[in-house]
Amino acid sequence: MGAKFFHRNCDTNEKGLHPTSQTEMTSNGAIKQAVEAGLGLAIVSLHTVELELSIGRLLILPVDTFPIKRKWYVAYRHGKRLSTTAEAFRQFVLEQGQIYESSRRHER
Repeated sequence: MGAKFFHRNCDTNEKGLHPTSQTEMTSNGAIKQAVEAGLGLAIVSLHTVELELSIGRLLILPVDTFPIKRKWYVAYRHGKRLSTTAEAFRQFVLEQGQIYESSRRHER
């Protein structure tokens, strides 16, 4: 899965910018270089651009619908016994997911 890179050509209307073309790239480095060169905008994980943000090479634009929330799933091979460490990690992820979902329900 790659990150989205939006080319500079954008239509504008009362609802904001609408990219007329986009590319999906698998290399975060290539995406950052394209943005730094002024070729467009990108949607990438925050941790991907921490260095560039800290030295002022990139900046974050405020977007009302960000951050993007995604559902994550725990997957493992059917019938395969997990190691003690893998099982502990699986339990941790599931417990933290329940805590997170519970806190989100209380916020609404």
